[in-house]
Amino acid sequence: TLQENWWHLDEHHRFNWGLAEGEDVHAVEMRRFVTASNKLRTSAAGMIEDDTRFVHEDGGSSVFAFLRGSEPQKACLCILHLGEAQWDNCGYAICTGWGGGTVWKLALNSQSGEFGGWDGSGTPESTADGGGKIHINIPKWSLLVYRPA
Repeated sequence: TLQENWWHLDEHHRFNWGLAEGEDVHAVEMRRFVTASNKLRTSAAGMIEDDTRFVHEDGGSSVFAFLRGSEPQKACLCILHLGEAQWDNCGYAICTGWGGGTVWKLALNSQSGEFGGWDGSGTPESTADGGGKIHINIPKWSLLVYRPA
């Protein structure tokens, strides 16, 4: 597995795990994010299902979304943004792959204040419009995970 030898075979290129210990602010934020990610993975059945569907691709803005899980209450909408731009005031529409009316609640935001980002960087909740799109904030360099409410 990737955990053998802490992800690299050459000891001179392995991650220095000592950097993640202690009270360094960045280490604390990273531990919080890993903890939140692990909690989401164990609480959201869709995160471990084999069913994955790509539902949104915007290569020009480097925004991609995929849906994990096949049943409405197990699903997770994962949104990845790989760029410097950001959208505030619910200024970005993401296709959810489902019809309108579904309320999507933010379950994980990599740019949340507790992880070193900023409060308000993500939209806490959004209802899909008639075309199945949610209108949300998307922070720069982020991973957002939404679940049906």
